[in-house]
Amino acid sequence: MIQPIVTIVAHPGADPNRAEGTAVVVRSDRFELQTLGDLRTRIVAANNPLGFTGWQIVLGEIAKFGVEEPRSFFGKVIFTGDSRSTDRIAELVIDGEADAGFLRLCAYEAFLKRHPEKIGLLRVLDRRESSLACAHSTDLFPGFTLAVTEHIAPELARRLALALFSMEPDEGGPKWAVPANFLTVDRLLQTLEVGPWEGLGQGSIMKLVERNLPWVLLTLALILGLIFHSWRSEVVARRRREKVRELMEKEMKQAEALQTMHYESTMVQLANLFAHELRQPLACASLYAEGLARQFRRGKFDPEKMAGICDKVSDETHRASEIVERVRAYAKGRGEERKHLSVEKLMQHCVHLWRTYSALDIPLVFSAPDPDAALEGNEFELEVALVNLLKNAREAVQGAKAPAVSFTGAVENDRVVIRVMDSGTPPTDEELSRLGIPASSEKAHGLGLGLSIASGLIENHGGSIAFSRGPGGIFTGLAVTVTFPLLPGESVEK
Repeated sequence: MIQPIVTIVAHPGADPNRAEGTAVVVRSDRFELQTLGDLRTRIVAANNPLGFTGWQIVLGEIAKFGVEEPRSFFGKVIFTGDSRSTDRIAELVIDGEADAGFLRLCAYEAFLKRHPEKIGLLRVLDRRESSLACAHSTDLFPGFTLAVTEHIAPELARRLALALFSMEPDEGGPKWAVPANFLTVDRLLQTLEVGPWEGLGQGSIMKLVERNLPWVLLTLALILGLIFHSWRSEVVARRRREKVRELMEKEMKQAEALQTMHYESTMVQLANLFAHELRQPLACASLYAEGLARQFRRGKFDPEKMAGICDKVSDETHRASEIVERVRAYAKGRGEERKHLSVEKLMQHCVHLWRTYSALDIPLVFSAPDPDAALEGNEFELEVALVNLLKNAREAVQGAKAPAVSFTGAVENDRVVIRVMDSGTPPTDEELSRLGIPASSEKAHGLGLGLSIASGLIENHGGSIAFSRGPGGIFTGLAVTVTFPLLPGESVEK
């Protein structure tokens, strides 16, 4: 809390409550400037932006015009920076650099007294009538006041006041007086929202908004832009999610359709496999049965020979039963588990099966890779695929001048490569393009449905199959190259 104890009266005969004001001076030849309202957007000069008598009192007068922000009333303000720079302010007006200048009470008369040659160049704008000898353009307020805080003892404050009042003033100089009313000062500070009322005045928020209207509008535009962007992003994201969901549903439907097509194709291949593979053991069993019947008709009963024939019939029917069971297992999705297989033993067993079903003794060129070479797969499926390739090669060389079949295996770049070649007629480009197509039953040079079945089984083992013409020499017919991934190290199951 601050308590005023004395105030200074700088002018003889002045009321302590009406001891300070401001004189607004303009050039005498600026007839268009008659009132303070004529200074709108004009260039003015003042001593200090915090000066009470040289700046804030004038802003209080401007606020009386209903101006919400008096500081923006003028076009430009030149602050000289010193409350004692009266001459500088007056010179700015005289030289035309400022349209008007704000001088504290009696500073205008002191300037003319120091510079009599300037008399007549300036005049006071909106001059008020009062008992003071000094001209002024504003209301009058208490002068500079000496105050004490609550930390000063009352006795010390009293003694200080008595000491000041006992001082004799110089002739015509300032003197100390008792302050009576600071209400006008409080109202001015409240109107300007400075001092204790800074930011607390009525309508201060609206004034703050108006004072910073461009930035407020920019901020609102940014906020609205962010809201719109957020809404737009949400709409776009929702549409993308819907589109992704539609695409996923479409892909799922396509996957289901492909799975159905694959299943149907697999079932077709299984049916063809069943018919294709079952024909051989049944044909052999039928031939053995016919031979056994002929022996009975001739009355020849060689027990040992008949037992051998019966054993062969049993073997073939057992193989036919095995084929039926395995095909049923595939149809139910219960195919045999895959295991590590020796490539050499697999190829040798395929040759044995091929020889068993062949009535012709066709020359065979055979070579297998190193005994340690192994691959992973289903032995039955691989036998069916490779034996089918050998059967097709055998059929292709029937009627050839020098029938021969080549069945070789090797390891190339971590792949098991198995080739089947024949000495039949070279296939045409059209025949090569049709090889291995599912549901194709057309035969050309002994090539038929077996290739389609073999291709599917080989690809299911991660392998590949390629068709080309033979390299020449004896083997000028079809060359089938099959590759499988090679198992690393010695991983063959004994």
